[in-house]
Amino acid sequence: MKRADATDAYDARLQAKELIENFKAGFLTTVQVVQAHVRGDVDIRHVAFILRMTMSWIAISLSKFSEFWARYGALASPDIAEEAKSILRVIRDRKVDDFRNTVAAHLLDRGTRNPVPQNQVQEQLTRIWGGNDPQPFLLWLDDPIDHSPHTVCATLRRFRAHLKANYELIVPQYVKDAPKLYLAENEDD
Repeated sequence: MKRADATDAYDARLQAKELIENFKAGFLTTVQVVQAHVRGDVDIRHVAFILRMTMSWIAISLSKFSEFWARYGALASPDIAEEAKSILRVIRDRKVDDFRNTVAAHLLDRGTRNPVPQNQVQEQLTRIWGGNDPQPFLLWLDDPIDHSPHTVCATLRRFRAHLKANYELIVPQYVKDAPKLYLAENEDD
């Protein structure tokens, strides 16, 4: 067993689980609202706003993935590191941080000081999705049916397993002192 810097491996497992749950929440909310629309329970206008909300959440979570990897990526095996680099490349190439910074986190465009027009929001969503259909993008995040090993969540799950198998997991003091709120403590994916 390797000993990481004090509690890094434990923290990395905890944060990876949080990211997995964030992506699953965005994925499931998107799927459920589309299904509700197909059943006639949700108006298309509401679908558009809920998609914007879920994509904002997913964009923030993908930005967190970048931050997470910068902090904990050194603990990964070479194969997991390569997968993460591929994910980071998609985040960068699809300009997810631009969406987070101009749509998800702000009311006004910082450059123009005006609200971002809806057509620009849609263009950014289309760029993030890699086309007009969000389904391939959502399945890149997580594939709960076929369990593809090539999703963001699958990479995070493998990273969690790698940490558990290869590092001494030292529970940090902030977890010991906190109320039992941390889902990741004893959960395996």
